[in-house]
Amino acid sequence: MSPPKGARARLAGVDALKGLAIVGVLLAHMDFRGRFDAAALAWVARGQAALGWCVLAFFFAAGLLAPAPRDTAGLGDFLIRRFRRLIVPCVVFGITYRVLIAGLAALKVGSIRPDTPWSGLGLVEFLLRPMGPQFYFMPYLFAIALAGALLELAGGVRALAFAGAAACLAAVWAAPGPLAPYGAAADLIPYYAAAYGMGRALSPKGPGRDGLALAPWLAFLGAACLLQGARVPAYTLAPAPLYLALTALPRADRLLERTRLGRYSGGIYVWHAPLLMPALSLVCARYLQGAPLVAALLTLTILACVLIQKGVSRVAWLGAWDFQ
Repeated sequence: MSPPKGARARLAGVDALKGLAIVGVLLAHMDFRGRFDAAALAWVARGQAALGWCVLAFFFAAGLLAPAPRDTAGLGDFLIRRFRRLIVPCVVFGITYRVLIAGLAALKVGSIRPDTPWSGLGLVEFLLRPMGPQFYFMPYLFAIALAGALLELAGGVRALAFAGAAACLAAVWAAPGPLAPYGAAADLIPYYAAAYGMGRALSPKGPGRDGLALAPWLAFLGAACLLQGARVPAYTLAPAPLYLALTALPRADRLLERTRLGRYSGGIYVWHAPLLMPALSLVCARYLQGAPLVAALLTLTILACVLIQKGVSRVAWLGAWDFQ
């Protein structure tokens, strides 16, 4: 039996949003100064400006798709699933990339230098510290999902909205504004939390679209705009109307089936950096310039990540690296 038309549209809207967002993530990590020509860097900058909401969209989508825990047993199950989904892969990929980089450095491949694991916290740092420019997302999302689940269990999605937005506003009041709309900077956490909270307010897995639960987040973004400038609050607001617009687009699910970007966004996210895209950029920059260079690197990176993800998903003992 096929799902209802509305369900298909919602799924298509989420996947379409994630498909656009993953392109933004690739552009965010494509600032290869000294390797790209000025025209290519200009195109990258334009893409970064247009898709600066990309990481916030993944927090929004996580809130949109998260099941609401109904009791303490449900909360425990929710946290176990989130831990397996986020923290375990973060550790697995962190160790994997450190071992690969250490091996390439030992073989003196290019200019790769080892990410020395034995300084500071030593083995604990080697095992637990996120590796690569994108893996901060996983522990941040786990912490935000945990706080959100506790608030939602205590008083529903509206309790999450009012208490969460107040806490975010207090954090923004006490801190300088973030320099970019994505990254591991702690002053971005209130905005990540707001994106997640807006996803919960619009979630089909919760009580449905709740304007009263959305209002505190909109008020927070308005106040943050006055306190820290409009740029990051505007990017934080962007995923919600984009998602609503995408759900209303005719044949969105059919278009998405042709691109598959949303379906493979998880694999692209974990595999593109810190090794694959930089390596492909060396090849592309040798033969291309300007917009063709950016387009070719985007295309090759996506194709390579999808092929790796498909290969990993077909091998049972590689399940720890199967991130979809």
